[in-house]
Amino acid sequence: MSSSNNIFTVIVRYLFLFRIHNILFIVIAQFFSALFVFSTLSFLEILNDRNIFLLIFSSVFIIMAGYIINDFFDKKKDFINYPLRLLIENKISSSTKLYLYILLNSIGLILSSLVSFRAFLFFAFYLALIALYSIRLSKVLLVRNLISVFLYVIPIFAIALYYKNFNYSIFLNAFLLTIILLVKSLIKDLINTLGDISVNVESVPLIYGETKTKIVITVLTIVIIFTDIILINEIESYYRILYLQFLIPFFIILIVTLWFFKNKLAFFILNNLIKFIIVMGILFLIFIEK
Repeated sequence: MSSSNNIFTVIVRYLFLFRIHNILFIVIAQFFSALFVFSTLSFLEILNDRNIFLLIFSSVFIIMAGYIINDFFDKKKDFINYPLRLLIENKISSSTKLYLYILLNSIGLILSSLVSFRAFLFFAFYLALIALYSIRLSKVLLVRNLISVFLYVIPIFAIALYYKNFNYSIFLNAFLLTIILLVKSLIKDLINTLGDISVNVESVPLIYGETKTKIVITVLTIVIIFTDIILINEIESYYRILYLQFLIPFFIILIVTLWFFKNKLAFFILNNLIKFIIVMGILFLIFIEK
């Protein structure tokens, strides 16, 4: 019994370290993007295309390695912002994390090289950007927010490059997702101010204050609503239009909540609601016209 409990405990530690929920989100986003957005191939043809799975697994291994290096450089901040997660992750030794970091990156690059040399260079750049972000850019004002959003979008962009398919409608959807992620990033900054202070992070709330941060979020939210309206007029899918129409009242309520509630619990709830909206957006990719 104790042996099975120990195995379960070890598994939980690594699930926390690798942020498995984020990994699953990226995998689903990439596969759905390939299946319903970028490719004109049938479902079976995509399943028989080994390169898609090589690209997805390359992303998975490099992102997992990215969470390891992020863990190294964010320990002090995570001690304040996510003490329980840090307590669990600290049970894994630093040497084990280092070996895993090298191994996972190596596997990711090897898998990408099986697709093409350009894919290898693409993921080598992705790997380097994650490392640079963790070591330095995560502490630089505004750059940290833009790069963190970019790191989320790159794996999906890899699928777009593979299929060489990027039209106006896809651009609008990508732009909408990017701005939503940027809003989420800024709200997360409002939540993590204490942790950011501890490691001298130049976040927007710390440099310009909470009120100006809310103004920036409000402006970005207005951009989201206008982009959403443009997309509604561009597409014909009934269910996709329903999703986009839902976004308008959602983000209006978000702005109202942002200004009328000042506690971190409200910001935390908004952050998680945006996560839900993003997940729903990925699921609703099935209704995008190719």
